[in-house]
Amino acid sequence: MEQGARATKALKAIARHPDVGSFQRAVSDPQILQSFERACRPFCYEMPQCDFSDPYRRTDGKCNNKINPLLGASFTPQQRVLPNAYDNLIDAPRTRSVDKSRLPSARTVSNRVFQWTFGGMTPVSAKFSTFLTNFGQFIDHDVISTPSETRKNMYLQLFTD
Repeated sequence: MEQGARATKALKAIARHPDVGSFQRAVSDPQILQSFERACRPFCYEMPQCDFSDPYRRTDGKCNNKINPLLGASFTPQQRVLPNAYDNLIDAPRTRSVDKSRLPSARTVSNRVFQWTFGGMTPVSAKFSTFLTNFGQFIDHDVISTPSETRKNMYLQLFTD
């Protein structure tokens, strides 16, 4: 089982624990936070030692940004544009909007977009079909498969106290 799956499983177990009551209380409990810190410290990112006079960029992406040497580095989290909004606060897709009304499924949204855009016809184009397939693979393997951080410099702030 990969690290992300183990972390999700652990969070769900904590959220279900009878002594916790709610996930929000669990993540604000100092003892639980200290336990997470001890468990997570080996996986935290250390700031690399950079030689900015080197004429070549590194292949792992580290030190390619002088202001934030980890920005864009391989296997580092990306900052979210918006905070997550999972139904169970961990990993369940959102089913309710901010006004508590029911949200349509992703398939319904996709079908409606195609219906409005192409008059109900699925567009057929070998050129665009191949391009969009490859672009989708790029997004999937490069962007979606990387971890996300919830706020700027989360790993630096969390364990420096």
